[in-house]
Amino acid sequence: MICIRPTSPDDAVALKSELLAIWHTTYDSFLGSDRVSKLAAGWHTLDKLTAEAQSEHTCSLVAANNKKIVGHVLMYEADPRTVHLARLYLNHSYHGQGIGKALLNSALRSFPHAQKAYLEVYEPNQRALEFYKRQGFEIVAKTRDAYTDDVLFEYRMEKSLVS
Repeated sequence: MICIRPTSPDDAVALKSELLAIWHTTYDSFLGSDRVSKLAAGWHTLDKLTAEAQSEHTCSLVAANNKKIVGHVLMYEADPRTVHLARLYLNHSYHGQGIGKALLNSALRSFPHAQKAYLEVYEPNQRALEFYKRQGFEIVAKTRDAYTDDVLFEYRMEKSLVS
């Protein structure tokens, strides 16, 4: 049974490990294993994951199967009434079960005043791109990724949250 709950500071070690595994499965094919390890080490430090879990300015949730973390979402208000989906990852063996959608919608509900949501997704990550389109996000820009040395593009996607 999958449970979506707020991330606890005590989750940091398990969350870091699961994010690294998910990143390798998702990004190794176009970033390479060494680069993925390096990027994940910088982005998913224990201090950062703990601070995100404790911050009143972020929504950090995990999806857990019993006690094992299998997914994670991080969202924050980037501008007034605009939320940034900074992270949404799910263990690949759980794809297609509605868990990613549940994580996304749970995070969005944490910002009831928000009028727009946005995210960035790598161009080669077609599975994620199609997922976000199904959730109502639209591509609004294509830019070169600032965190890679070679040419890699990402899409900025946005979704209106007002009816």
